[in-house]
Amino acid sequence: MLAGVRIEVSSGARIPHKSSRLKIWAESVQKEGGDMRQGAPSAAQPTADRCTAGAARQPTHLLVGDEALEPANLLLLQHQRQQQPGQPGQGQQRQHLVHFSWLTGCLEKRRRLGEEDFHPAALAAAAAAYSDNEDPEFMHNQQQGAAAAPPPAAAVAAAAAASAAAASSRPPPLRQLAVRSPMLTSADVQQLVLHLLADAPRPHWLSVHGRPATLVCVELPGLDQQRLKGQPPALPRLVTASRQQVLLQASSALEAASQTTAALLGVPEGKGGGGRGKKRKQPEGPPAATGAAGDQQSGRVVAGHSAAERAFPPSFYCTTARQMRLLAFPPGSAEDAEAAEAADAVHGVVATAGAAAPGAGLGLGPMESAGAGASEAEDPERGGAAAGAASGDRGSSASASAGTDPPGPAVAATATAGAMLPPGWVSTSQRLDSEGAPAEAMVAIDCEMVITTRGFELARVTLVDGDGRRLLDELVVPDHPVVDHNTKYSGITAEMLAGVCTSVADAQRLVMRHVGPATLLVGHTLENDLKVLRLAHGRCLDSAVLFPHPRGFPHRASLRTLAQRLLGRSIQEGAHDSAVDAEAALQAVRLKLRHGPTHGTLKQGRRHLFELLAARGRRLALVAPREVLMLHAVPAAEVVSAGSDREVADAALRLLGADQRGAGSAAAQPSTGSQGAPVPEQEGQGQQQQRRPPHLIWVHFGELWWHLEACAARLAAQGGAQDPAAAVAAVHGDARTCGLLKQADALLSELAAALPAGSLLVVLSGQGNTPLCRALQGEGRFKDERLAAAEQRAAAKASAPVQALAERAQRGVCLLAWPGAGRI
Repeated sequence: MLAGVRIEVSSGARIPHKSSRLKIWAESVQKEGGDMRQGAPSAAQPTADRCTAGAARQPTHLLVGDEALEPANLLLLQHQRQQQPGQPGQGQQRQHLVHFSWLTGCLEKRRRLGEEDFHPAALAAAAAAYSDNEDPEFMHNQQQGAAAAPPPAAAVAAAAAASAAAASSRPPPLRQLAVRSPMLTSADVQQLVLHLLADAPRPHWLSVHGRPATLVCVELPGLDQQRLKGQPPALPRLVTASRQQVLLQASSALEAASQTTAALLGVPEGKGGGGRGKKRKQPEGPPAATGAAGDQQSGRVVAGHSAAERAFPPSFYCTTARQMRLLAFPPGSAEDAEAAEAADAVHGVVATAGAAAPGAGLGLGPMESAGAGASEAEDPERGGAAAGAASGDRGSSASASAGTDPPGPAVAATATAGAMLPPGWVSTSQRLDSEGAPAEAMVAIDCEMVITTRGFELARVTLVDGDGRRLLDELVVPDHPVVDHNTKYSGITAEMLAGVCTSVADAQRLVMRHVGPATLLVGHTLENDLKVLRLAHGRCLDSAVLFPHPRGFPHRASLRTLAQRLLGRSIQEGAHDSAVDAEAALQAVRLKLRHGPTHGTLKQGRRHLFELLAARGRRLALVAPREVLMLHAVPAAEVVSAGSDREVADAALRLLGADQRGAGSAAAQPSTGSQGAPVPEQEGQGQQQQRRPPHLIWVHFGELWWHLEACAARLAAQGGAQDPAAAVAAVHGDARTCGLLKQADALLSELAAALPAGSLLVVLSGQGNTPLCRALQGEGRFKDERLAAAEQRAAAKASAPVQALAERAQRGVCLLAWPGAGRI
């Protein structure tokens, strides 16, 4: 490996544990056929001064330490590097100046790495780029022109590891892979990916020869093992093409798909790519708040935008029309969201991240209408979820510029929704700029409600702008006689409403002075606020959706819990205050915008799988609907947003290079780096480098799961009146479910057929029909419904069909396939 290599160590080299390392290195280099000696002059001295011996004894590699990364030495080294001739003279050997991490990497990888990647200048640039993403203080000092400082040690180590991974020779192609275990868990799948792509230790249950050039992981939640192996099988074409089928055990019969994805992508600290040493316990406590109000509260000023803010615009986190229907948003809201997506496509605004193709993900597939006709909003301040509430609200909208509404066609498109609204309802799409001042770019809202003879009605509305300034705080007289002021939750008393003349219609006009069709409306469980306001709006950022409950749908975290966990604030300890609640929801959403989709999704003490792989030089892609991307996307990956399963499959095929018809496809777009910026091509690589598939393509098919959730929501809306055995039988024989499985089989077969040589396809279901299990067992009920829910759970436990369904739902599947496995 190091035959003919003569290494000298700079006399002033700052190397951690230098004396012990030098002894080990000298022995290891000699075993590998090289030679190593110490005491060379400093790297900052001219090269000619170091060449006193003849060419035969001249070292081929000069090893330097961290002192070479200091700004003054870097300038001198860069100047010397430019003055050196491109090729050595006759009888001379080119001398390489390398950081000591080059030798460490060579001995660890047992192969000679590229010296240019470990030149101090190249390593410092890579470490600075890492610090720009991971260390806001380092980035702030660089932008403010503060005294130059060498990159942090952690950044240097990460850059060296990435260079070692990129410089290592290509591993042998995948020839054989077998799982020697009848059952896997999410943690096992994680170990498989880390071993194949990050050189992590091989699991004892895995037998593998070679490594896949591309690993395609497809999530298909809702498919259980019994359905896969039934007669006829659910995925006959894929089963024929697969090499192996393994049981994938879910942790619970009530596990949601978002929980499975988080478990697959969240790697415990110390287990990423063979990390050693005892895991340190992370301190508990909420992170410092960010944003205008959050920065004031923490006392820290952060300059510029974070990597997540550069990669994901605020509109990326908006609630989709599909989720609005599942959450029973007010009439017209889902239509406004669809029109906003169409307007974005027309005007070339794509609310997606990374290198998605123009217009990708804006067309939505078949949508389930669940929760329609559900009862009026319950107390919006309570934890849990009403029937028809979903675990995640995400969506689509154009990026809203301050004081600007969308162009004329967008307003014209959304105005059609207003014509279908019930009497007394209005839509923000009907707002015209001529009616008042330009609308705000971002507004937080919270409403307080009282109980009247017609149910919950509006009593107070508060608006706060994106900087935390109060725009509106108005008391409203209900349209019907008040039965209960609900003071414990609303903070409203009879004395406060005495003499109030503002009606709901007046409140609508006041709100629409500040909220237009392009405004990003922020709140917590926004469907409740919009219902009592009788207002339809298509661009919503809901903190209850962006920070889902750990137990998934239909549970929903309360605002009080989020404020305590994320902001370190205690709110709602007595009577609620709509101004405080609106500000808390705004700060929570700004945290998500600042830190990215995974903030609040990954469990503490875990790192995202993609971040670990990106640190090792792997190119990554995530193709999924926006509902998934808003919780699991990272700037380190190329992110492609797609609506239907067909669009998801098409995007994955383009990434694999199977679709060469469209020049504007996602595969022809430049890849994005860890900061969402295009990665420059190396000279001479051209189109071949641009079209090369990523090392990992993570794909999520969601239509089957959404259909199962919609069916469960309709069942929950009936209050459990339906016979459990009949409900289970109806779902198993559902024609729509069978049709979606048939469609998934065709799409997965296309992916399997398009796999390049030496690639691997892994299909994961995670769990079966757990939404139906949740509905039949009364999950997600309010506190005053606990008795009824307990009775329903007792009946479910006594029902053999429900218990069989719960056992079946825990048995997911994992299918492995690669080229040559069978005819497709």
